[in-house]
Amino acid sequence: LLVSDLRLPDGDGLALVREAGALTLPVPAIVISGYPSEASQVAARNAGAIEFLAKPFSNDALSRAVDKALERRKG
Repeated sequence: LLVSDLRLPDGDGLALVREAGALTLPVPAIVISGYPSEASQVAARNAGAIEFLAKPFSNDALSRAVDKALERRKG
């Protein structure tokens, strides 16, 4: 499971999500951001993210996103 911020100090979180999805065994991804917008949510999903969480988020929200990502991996 990959949990990546949208904005990284040394790169692009969406590029990381795309790379994780292109692996032989794709890695499910969750994107988080302190700068949420409809466009960034769409871009994250288009890159392959299963879930997008806006900061600040609760532990419960993260737990649900992780469960969803891992369930998708099984299916």
